[in-house]
Amino acid sequence: MQLRCREKGIQPPGLSTNVELVKISGAKIRDVAQRLNEIDTRHYNDVIIHVGGNDVSDGKQPDASYRDILNVTQKLQEQRCKVHLCTVCPRRDADVSEFNSRVRQVSRETGADLIDCYQAFVYGNGDTVIPYFTRDGIHLTEQGSRTLVATVNSRVHIIRDRDASLSGIDVTLQTDPHSDRTLKHFSEHALCSNTRVKITFLTALEDYFQNISETLRVNFILELCSRRDDMLIDWVTFTYRTLNGYSTTTE
Repeated sequence: MQLRCREKGIQPPGLSTNVELVKISGAKIRDVAQRLNEIDTRHYNDVIIHVGGNDVSDGKQPDASYRDILNVTQKLQEQRCKVHLCTVCPRRDADVSEFNSRVRQVSRETGADLIDCYQAFVYGNGDTVIPYFTRDGIHLTEQGSRTLVATVNSRVHIIRDRDASLSGIDVTLQTDPHSDRTLKHFSEHALCSNTRVKITFLTALEDYFQNISETLRVNFILELCSRRDDMLIDWVTFTYRTLNGYSTTTE
């Protein structure tokens, strides 16, 4: 399969070659349903659905959205596709909490995988991460687009494959979390406290984020290090080949 189109900040070289990205500008749930009816989905193992923000913005009732999402999910499952339902990101023009509750409900009732994108765009106190959005508070910035991709990738592999693990580092994090041999410790301490490794990480990101300024990549790294959550670990895993030489760096 080939990549059909590009989101701002999401470039084909960074995604796996078997990923097909279909973007319908301004789409609502029924637009996506119609588009899926035009595609022979039997050729797809996984279908990731991220839609609904425009429905909420237009005032569509949650019950109606629930029925539409349920119908789309069940039709795809009839085609033996594994469905991944995404909660939608916060929006300045609408409260998406009720809609996301319905997405979670469909996930529970159908067994579809849930990708909670919403949580990646808010802080622990519930405030929106402003740098992830353009001035309208609706569309994503390049940094927001990268965050969305990383969040989806944490549930289903869409980013181009590197290798399965870091040499000498337990990427499954099954070992002692206080050991400096674990990926968690390396990501949170060795990388974030060492300028030389940060520069190497910055260079590695060029392979994923093309046509994006160095300043934005630097800010992205600083944001990852300030959050120090699973997203940081994910990105270190993705770029491990370049970072491999620094995998045993200590504080």
